Amino acid sequence: MALMVGEATHIAGRRPDSARHDPNMSDPERDHFDNLLYVCANCHKIVDQDVDTYSVERLRKIKAKHEATVQTGMDAAFATVGIPELEKLVEQFSLFPPAPADSSLVLLPPEAKIRRNDLGPHSRHMITAGLVHSATIRRFVSTLESEDPDWPHRLKAGFVTEYLRLRQEGQRGDDLFDAMCAFCTRGFRRLSTQAAAISVLVYMFEACEVFER
Repeated sequence: MALMVGEATHIAGRRPDSARHDPNMSDPERDHFDNLLYVCANCHKIVDQDVDTYSVERLRKIKAKHEATVQTGMDAAFATVGIPELEKLVEQFSLFPPAPADSSLVLLPPEAKIRRNDLGPHSRHMITAGLVHSATIRRFVSTLESEDPDWPHRLKAGFVTEYLRLRQEGQRGDDLFDAMCAFCTRGFRRLSTQAAAISVLVYMFEACEVFER
């Protein structure tokens, strides 16, 4: 089985003695997604040892180029989301844990959730792309519910449980949304399946109590 392993390197170093440290940045700014670049272990060592070649400016350009490439790929993948892609999610999503005890959340419309959670353009873009498939996912969930009445509840519980866990860890805003995307796409290597998983997350975002706090 193939295993992809990456490490997060700080573009502007976190500690005073680390590579590219910027004393004018706050700790939250240093640990923000915008200041992180995911690389393999070898590249992590290279970029931190050769700060002249791998300056803050260059690393930010590398990050922006990579994110643009990934976003283009994901945009194309969202266009392929259908029942075959959704069926690949059933087994993994069926393993979600039981519902949390706290269910005192209030349903909000998507735009209100976006504002309340301070989600930026990237998260909004992903939500907009996923919402296109809400009707398809709703029909798919209804079909599964006719075979297993508890499945939709486990699906919802899995997303809510992870959301609450990440909130307890202090995750907020785009970092929280990215973490939820990583949660629902883990184990899926094909972009089409990842897009389907994110579309299900967005369906939960729209139809259930995920991202309510």
